[in-house]
Amino acid sequence: AEQLGDFGAKIVGALAVAAPYSNLALTTAVWGICACLVRKGRSVYRNWNGEDEDVIEAVEKMLSRAFGITNVNQILGMFFFGTGICGLDFGSSFGSSGMISGAAVFLGFLYMLVVNAVLQGKIVNFTKEINPEKRGSVYDIKFQKIWMDSCDEMEKLVDNAEKLKKHCILRDKQL
Repeated sequence: AEQLGDFGAKIVGALAVAAPYSNLALTTAVWGICACLVRKGRSVYRNWNGEDEDVIEAVEKMLSRAFGITNVNQILGMFFFGTGICGLDFGSSFGSSGMISGAAVFLGFLYMLVVNAVLQGKIVNFTKEINPEKRGSVYDIKFQKIWMDSCDEMEKLVDNAEKLKKHCILRDKQL
């Protein structure tokens, strides 16, 4: 049991050191990965002959992966923000290294939010380019409603089925 306590203390110590800079590093990596996925998708879309549906499905899968990566980045970014804040020492010895770590935590979190918003905007705009009937801007407060209003019946049916499935899972977890 004592060894487990030491291991936990080592993990907490490592997180306290790494967390302030993790958002900066992770978000930069996510930016590169997503930019490559969107760029590759654009290239494939430009070379699409308009007939082969497998090509357009591959492009939409790339965009879906990029969107998923930004969502995971958002979750990890919030984790690293919270961990970074908890790791800061706000005592009387909050010297220059504490100020640098504190600034890295806040700037890393803001950086993550801005990069995710820009990437998701680019992904949605490219999706609108592929599907001209889609409407909405990710910067609009009512984006989800406008987007769903522009979807066809099959997309709405799939979305409602997914919502029902999530509702059932959450209901079962609560019971």
